[in-house]
Amino acid sequence: MKELSDHELYQLIDQGRNEAFDALLSKHYDTLYAFAFKYCRHQHDAEDIVQEALLKISRGFPQFDRRHLFTTWAYRIVINTAKDLFKKERQERIGQQAYAAEAATLGGEPDDPAVEGIWELLDQLPKKLYDAVLLVYGQDLSHAEAAAALGCAETTVSWRLFEARRKLARRAGRVGLLLLLLLLGGSQWMR
Repeated sequence: MKELSDHELYQLIDQGRNEAFDALLSKHYDTLYAFAFKYCRHQHDAEDIVQEALLKISRGFPQFDRRHLFTTWAYRIVINTAKDLFKKERQERIGQQAYAAEAATLGGEPDDPAVEGIWELLDQLPKKLYDAVLLVYGQDLSHAEAAAALGCAETTVSWRLFEARRKLARRAGRVGLLLLLLLLGGSQWMR
């Protein structure tokens, strides 16, 4: 059986077929979990964020505008859910397990000072800049898609990315910024 497109699944969901909604969530679960993990860099928190986000998605799906991408809408819910979690728990977000997993993603060793330094630099960014960087460079969304997920204008996302590059350059210095650019997407940062 071929995998149905999101729009085909929407039609089945509108016909009352619950298994279509399950299929839609299953289809995008790994992407949403990966995003949540990149956002918080802690496995347990990422699992909690996705669980809560899926509940919000299921409750809010009747109001979802089907002209838009499901993932863009879902990313926004994941971001808001993560922010809610961090407000409630006020806990340390980065642990050794998260470093090890992210280091593997970036191709470094878990205790690699360069990888740890990158996350320390990113963590110093204001939250709005961090969110834009994570969506565009971490999730490979276009500026328009990131804007939809963040609920702001596309030009705002572009400005936030410019500002993030400026702040990172000031903190990392020229050599450090070049390393950061290479590890987190290379030419994408030059846009």
